[in-house]
Amino acid sequence: MSAYPYLPSFEDQFDEGRQQEFIIGRMLGRVHTTQLVRVQAVRPTAGKVGFVDVLPMVQEADTARKVIEQSPVYNVPYMRYQGGPSAVVLDPAVGDLGLVNFAERDITSVKSTTTQGPPATDRRHDIADALYIGGVLNPEPTQYVRFQPEAGGIDIHSPASINITADEDITIDAGGAVLIKAGTRIDLQAPIIQNTATTSFGATAPTLSFLGNMSWLGYGGGAGTVTMANMNWSVTGGTMNFSGVAVAYTGGTFTYNGKNLTDTHTHGGVTTGGGTSGGVT
Repeated sequence: MSAYPYLPSFEDQFDEGRQQEFIIGRMLGRVHTTQLVRVQAVRPTAGKVGFVDVLPMVQEADTARKVIEQSPVYNVPYMRYQGGPSAVVLDPAVGDLGLVNFAERDITSVKSTTTQGPPATDRRHDIADALYIGGVLNPEPTQYVRFQPEAGGIDIHSPASINITADEDITIDAGGAVLIKAGTRIDLQAPIIQNTATTSFGATAPTLSFLGNMSWLGYGGGAGTVTMANMNWSVTGGTMNFSGVAVAYTGGTFTYNGKNLTDTHTHGGVTTGGGTSGGVT
């Protein structure tokens, strides 16, 4: 790829000053600094920072103002925000517009070894030693992390799924409320799930289902109250233990293994007097 107009104009050939201007301009044209490019290919390298092929967006022109098409620049390392083992992985995509800078010396050997070493050639500021810095002039994103001005908040959005994983603990600490909303369902899975509220704990739903044995203890180990009002409560199998609490049930029905235990239930084998009634019918 040539760097600058290729031949002086007819007039320049007979003017010493313009000849020198042409020579200086051609020398400066070989000093590449920054260019706007479009990404044509992306090649990640096994999780590490990879390489891109880019096409300069500004075309060349000869002294007759004839447009000369640019050629791609291959195997350009792209930038990733990384410190030690921590990084924000946001690799370029085909079609991105971005900036490339050009190294002062030949970086071919360093690209291959990632260790210090002499330049492979004597070239300087060459287009072959490009480094892709990042995107500019691109359309509005559909997946993003947005930092609001004046520390006004952080927005995280994805049109697909968001995955958060950790080898140890994940802590969410909010000075205000925490709201979790889902369009279909919310699942909590763990060997132990502990909910602690210092004032109250509420659950509102047309149907509440509990699978397993249940124990109700008074708050703080003391006496407490379990109140069930205007609801249908059914227990099938398992056990329910109420320790240190008073149970108040008003309205609705309460059944255990299909038998009614509300105030209208009856017993079999009832004998008037001091006898003991039979089981619930």
